[in-house]
This record gives sequence, C-alpha cells and structure tokens, in this order.
Amino acid sequence: MRKPDRAASPKHLVLLAVLALSWAAFPALGQAPASSPASGGSPAAVKLGPGSVLWLEGSSNVHEWESRTSQPTLKLLRDAQAADPADVTALDQWLRSGGLRGLDLGVPLATMHSKKGSTLDKNLLKALKADQNPEITFHVTQAKVGSATGDSIGVSADGVLRIAGHERPVTVAGRLVRSEAGVWLKGSHGLRMSDYDVKPPTMMLGTMRVRDSVSVYFDLLLAPGAPSGK
Repeated sequence: MRKPDRAASPKHLVLLAVLALSWAAFPALGQAPASSPASGGSPAAVKLGPGSVLWLEGSSNVHEWESRTSQPTLKLLRDAQAADPADVTALDQWLRSGGLRGLDLGVPLATMHSKKGSTLDKNLLKALKADQNPEITFHVTQAKVGSATGDSIGVSADGVLRIAGHERPVTVAGRLVRSEAGVWLKGSHGLRMSDYDVKPPTMMLGTMRVRDSVSVYFDLLLAPGAPSGK
C-alpha cells in the first residue's frame, strides 16, 4: 500500500519560491531586449550619405546665430557574429531590431561655419578651445528603440558628450526615418556652454554677447557602405 506523500517542509517551500523568482527574472528565449548596451562589437559597414548635416543654433543680445558642418564622422558597431547590412531594407531592420552595439559621432570644429561670417567662426573656435580639443564627440553607452509609426521610429541614446575637453552624461532623443537612399537619423539636444566650462564668446568690443544656451541639431543619412573615416 502506497504511503501518503509528506507535506513539503518550510525549507523546501523557500527553495521552490527562490527557483521560481530566478526563472521569472530571465526573459523568454528569442525576446529582443528593450535596449542595447554599447559595449564591444565590430565596426558596421554603414556610412554617412549625401545631405548629412549637423549644426548649432544660439542667440545673442543682437541676433540669432547658426554654425553648421556637412562633414561629421560616424562609426556604428554591430555584434561580431552579425552580417553587415547589405541594403537599405537590411539596415532599417537591423536598426529597428536593436542590433546597434555602439555609436561614436565626431564633429571636427574646423569644418563648422556660420553665415554670419568668419568673425563668429573665429570666436566660437576660440571659446571651444579648438586648438587643444579639435573635435566635439558623442560616445553612446546605451541605445533604445521606441515604437514605430510608418517609416519612422523613435530612438534615444544615453552617452558621454565631450566638449572643450569636458565630459558630461547626456540623453539624446531622435527618430529614424527610412528613405530610398538610406535611413535618416534626425534629432536635437539642448545644452549650456557653461556646463562644459565654455565661456560664451563676445564680439564687437563686447557689445555683442552670445547667450549660454545652445541647441544641437542633426540630420544624418545612414547608408550601407564603408564605415565613416575609412
């Protein structure tokens, strides 16, 4: 005759509870992560296409100003085992799936120019200490993909922004927009020069004073091809 099962002891109940919680902490197999840590990886065969531009906008006590470049540099990282995107469709799917493992953006200050003339360019370069720090850089540490709306999808990136030799953690929001030529990365970010120990420049014997707040805008075309800078 079979003996009745003994009731589980308190120790067994605790062990079962711990195992259940541990199992629940793991995501289901095949479930894509909500964000991608930008660590490690190999350079992806993605380049900046024609029409890519990055610019700064600010104001002064006299007028608004703008300084822009069409020569930023960009490097994207992918998993070492993953294939490079062969066409625009593959690139769009790779970005939307959270396959990006890193991003480095560079802004060579010598390529920044203003329609207000060389005086503003010269004073801006001096304020940004361009002789010692010739580039503004943004290194992504975490990338997040949001919900899609047609050919457009929201994205955000946590990273380190370096200006004039000073670094600060920032979060930059933007959108990916698919086109025939590639995938546009569009967005903006506001900052204060003083946060990076940059003194807003003055001109015309001090009668024109640039204000501290600046907005950075980017409109970058990502296209399949050799990585930027190679």
